[in-house]
Amino acid sequence: MAATWAPPRTPGLVWPVGGSGNGWNRPAGPPPGWGEGRRDDATTAPHAGDRHDPPPSLDLAIAFLKKRDGIDKLLKLVRYTAKLAMVTTHAVPVPAVAASFAGGAGGWATSPAHPLPPPTLFFTPARLGALESSIGDARKAYRLGKWLQGVAAFRDAGGVEALSGRRGLPPALAAAAAAGEALYFFLEQGTWLVRARVVDAALGPAIARASAVAELASYAGSSALALVSLDGLAAREVSLRRALAAARSAWPGSEEEVPGMLAELERIPARRTALRLALLQDACDALLAAADLKRRKGGLLDSKPLLAGAGLCSAVLGTRKVWLAMVKGRDKMSGSVKGV
Repeated sequence: MAATWAPPRTPGLVWPVGGSGNGWNRPAGPPPGWGEGRRDDATTAPHAGDRHDPPPSLDLAIAFLKKRDGIDKLLKLVRYTAKLAMVTTHAVPVPAVAASFAGGAGGWATSPAHPLPPPTLFFTPARLGALESSIGDARKAYRLGKWLQGVAAFRDAGGVEALSGRRGLPPALAAAAAAGEALYFFLEQGTWLVRARVVDAALGPAIARASAVAELASYAGSSALALVSLDGLAAREVSLRRALAAARSAWPGSEEEVPGMLAELERIPARRTALRLALLQDACDALLAAADLKRRKGGLLDSKPLLAGAGLCSAVLGTRKVWLAMVKGRDKMSGSVKGV
């Protein structure tokens, strides 16, 4: 048999096995010059001196958790989620491995002779109820001193003079809502002290009822103010559209006012949506407050799924409101810094 020529074996090069004969296989690892003159973030690790700024969403989340209202709304979200799960389901089975981390029955399988036990019940109604009750007490403690914000809002709305109606209907409604909110948060501190067994438990029902009445008064004032604001927005929108239709033909040089009117018209839908969502949130919270005042059993206010759903809806809307206000304030701050 005739001998065949074979290329010499070069260290570091491997003859292609089953290849197409297009060339040698390159050695293991990156080829010489790989990464020189180019940057491939998917294959190269950053240098030790590189600085990577955190994403804006992380900064916003940190800022949100620093706010008292942000923490309060998150706690409310968790509380009513647990309450809704408690009244709509009996238990959620989870593997014993997961339950072992939470102190449930079960543990790690050490050998085939000791397999994992069958799934246990972790999210039981009793545990969900304990979580809901604990968060309720924590929210009352976390609101310590928050009634001062209501006092400041009452002062800014015009105080007693505005409440008397001398400054018109909107200031009177704003003052009434602020006064009710301040009284509600003040009485909530008394409810917390009763739950903590610092104040005599016999005073608990009276404090709770007075707190619910003040809460309802606050929601009545804020809802009425939102309705008045919606009427004002509708009238303003009609006025702007009429002025915009007649702007160019009514007087010379009026085209300069058109961009301002268009910009104001574009902002009206967002303001209308915010007011409608505020009305929905007030209605949900008022339903919960009315349930606290109810003495006789039976009826719509005794529906636990309804009340839990209303609380969860209010929590979602409140969290959204605080988040959007924080983002808007951050954008204004960054815009002012850029304009300096």
